Amino acid sequence: SEACTIMALCNDARLIGVDSTEDGTTAQYMIEGEPTEASLLSLLEKLGPESARKSSLKPSQLASEYRGHILNSWDRYATLEFDRKRKSMSVLCSRMDSGSEDIKLLCKGAPNMLLKRCTKVKLRDGNVVPLTLDLRDKIDTTISSIGNRALRCICLAVKERESLEPQLRKEEGSYTEVLKDSSQYESFETDLTFV
Repeated sequence: SEACTIMALCNDARLIGVDSTEDGTTAQYMIEGEPTEASLLSLLEKLGPESARKSSLKPSQLASEYRGHILNSWDRYATLEFDRKRKSMSVLCSRMDSGSEDIKLLCKGAPNMLLKRCTKVKLRDGNVVPLTLDLRDKIDTTISSIGNRALRCICLAVKERESLEPQLRKEEGSYTEVLKDSSQYESFETDLTFV
């Protein structure tokens, strides 16, 4: 799913599986990186194909089995680093098996900030519809409900190739110059689709 792709690619953490501990007891999992990002990776692996969880893979392989599949399908060619002002992180990615045609900006961030930059929403059935005031209110209510239970909420969003600024497309080659100015990142994280 699109959410899984965002959780896998817009993430700098790692899950590490240890096949057995020194005293020979059960396997353990550790994280490397930010705990919030690692929790997204844990969720990603739980959402992965059922066959992966039932396989005979060792914990060291299972820790990032589904993420590895996604990473092998996409090239993350640029990162718009997180900053506290815009409260989001984004990555520019192109699908490896389709050349430069399938390019996306994948975003994750604080719901109160990122949702403001969304103009569309991707429904469960895959259809993309305008983010109406009614839909925005429903999303805000859900986010508030989660926050009221002292749970962390992360917004995921995507900007498809057709909405992407030409200078950010990999084939244009100018994205490295454009991305040197981090004050411009928020302007690129607009016209997003809430996932």
